[in-house]
Amino acid sequence: MRKTGTGGQLWPLTSPLSAPTFVAGGNLRFDMNDVPAKCPTGPLAYYCPALILTFEGALVSATEAPSAITMMDLPGLLIQSVEVRDVWHGVPVSSQYWLGEHLRIHEFIGSGYQYAQRMANWLTPAASPGASATFQIRIPLSAGEGQLIRETSQLALLYQPGSVAVTMKPASVLDGKSTGCTWVGSVKCDLELDPRAELVLGTPIEHVLHRQVAAPTDPDIQIKGFGRSSKMTGVEAKGGVLHLMELSSADTGPSGVSLGGVFDAGSITRYSFDWRGQKITSNPRAVLSSLLGQIGHWPDIAVPGNAITTGDAGNASSEFTSFPYAGRGANQIEDPLNDFLQAWLMVVAGMDCRLTDLQCAENDQTYHLESSENFDTGDHLIIGRYAKVFAEAKRADWIAQVRKAGLDTYVLGNGAGGAQLRPRAPTDKHTITADQLAFLPFQYV
Repeated sequence: MRKTGTGGQLWPLTSPLSAPTFVAGGNLRFDMNDVPAKCPTGPLAYYCPALILTFEGALVSATEAPSAITMMDLPGLLIQSVEVRDVWHGVPVSSQYWLGEHLRIHEFIGSGYQYAQRMANWLTPAASPGASATFQIRIPLSAGEGQLIRETSQLALLYQPGSVAVTMKPASVLDGKSTGCTWVGSVKCDLELDPRAELVLGTPIEHVLHRQVAAPTDPDIQIKGFGRSSKMTGVEAKGGVLHLMELSSADTGPSGVSLGGVFDAGSITRYSFDWRGQKITSNPRAVLSSLLGQIGHWPDIAVPGNAITTGDAGNASSEFTSFPYAGRGANQIEDPLNDFLQAWLMVVAGMDCRLTDLQCAENDQTYHLESSENFDTGDHLIIGRYAKVFAEAKRADWIAQVRKAGLDTYVLGNGAGGAQLRPRAPTDKHTITADQLAFLPFQYV
């Protein structure tokens, strides 16, 4: 969520297809080779804080009595994965980490606890041409908490000549929720451009999906590659932790697919995490409530219940029904620790989080999560959201790329000749350890 500025611009990405359309099980590519690096209205450089995917189409039913679908579940029912590839810093959005059923979670935590579009209503598929609908998903390329957008966005120059790949789920997924239902329509991809009168090598942000095979009765869960796993190039093997959570087996929403976790959140009984200094506690509700306070209150909107009606199950306040809860009517949330909870939260960045606040992860760590039920067969799915550090050689190459494009003289004018890439000073005066300085961005001045 931006707290300053007046908004940027959108750049429509082109596709090899003249009219990109949704095809179940298919792939779409959007190219970034023509993304502008310079703002034409003044000596400003463009930065890229996010992408926006727009699906315009309709739910078409081949049956007389189709089941209704909630709009919020469409991304997880239609999209298999998203990837941003072949950019200067590698693969900042990996298809191994950004799965369709998790997109709304990535969007919410990465965009400053908000969505590109609020999608609370039900949609009943209809005979051709179908029931029209449009939904959008923001793919954050930076950290959306307050001022961190400016600290973590990368120059648009660095995304040339990359591309965005969107893989669709097979038709059987949507059909499994509403028999005989298909989606038809177009897909668009736009890049947010933020013009700024400075040259900054932003702190790169990466969302990683860690996996650990679940044992039915083993509560000690190791985070393999904690802070080190990365699809980016030229980054050091460590990360400042903005978010850390284990996904539950809850659905994306009332008509959605499972997030793929191996436990029901309502069954959690005890928790500890030595890396965080959290000793064993048998009051997980208090831990959860404390971390929910980091997110703050999402503005009230009507949310769906378990039925299409607007009676007891629908039109309820959104308090405790947006992430980390699967959208339900508030009347159905009797206990904050319940089976609609989509993730067990361990680290949550506050809206005014600073890069000097981050705890550094550079070794595998283990947390303890006890449940009154056995874990399901499968993997513990752990989402880690990290601030990374560009290595010295990568920083030197950044300077070379900026100079080659003439961006230094365009933005800095006569000051470009003696410019150097310097680490920015912390916004707070009091620092304690080198870790607090490790994740600050660099500025060319």
